[in-house]
Amino acid sequence: MAALKATEQYDLLLPAAAQMLKTELIQQNPDLTDLISSTVDEKALALAARRADLEKEVALIYARAFSEAELNTIATFYTSEAGVKLLSQGPLINRDMTRAVDIWQRGIQRDLANEVSTTITNIIQAQAKANPPPAQATPEAGAAPEDGAAPQEGAAPEGEAAPGLEGLDQIQ
Repeated sequence: MAALKATEQYDLLLPAAAQMLKTELIQQNPDLTDLISSTVDEKALALAARRADLEKEVALIYARAFSEAELNTIATFYTSEAGVKLLSQGPLINRDMTRAVDIWQRGIQRDLANEVSTTITNIIQAQAKANPPPAQATPEAGAAPEDGAAPQEGAAPEGEAAPGLEGLDQIQ
């Protein structure tokens, strides 16, 4: 545990709790600032001995997970030059890895969406070319339908092109 510095990150928990308690109590009783401060410091120091309880609990957790030989191997590595460097550089490496993963993930999501969109568009266009919609017989512009009903609304009078459809006869 010492080689891993397994509980080092918890060293500031008691001082932080003491500081928060001081702040809270002093805000409620500003006239007792000195008494509150000295009392909290005294009681926090007395509780500092309980830090050993955390060390024992963490040691038991490691002992349940690893054999004594494995723990010795781990300790040997983490006290070596490479192990010490891994412990000191680990947080920086993790930060950089997290950034790299975020950038990679955004790129993968973008590229996947683009490739899927392009493929689906190509498939739909190929299907449309292979299976054009059947041509529908439409009455001549302005002419009455065969059943004798009135011409369709918006149909141009005979001899005139329907509005907005200029050049349609040139498309094949």
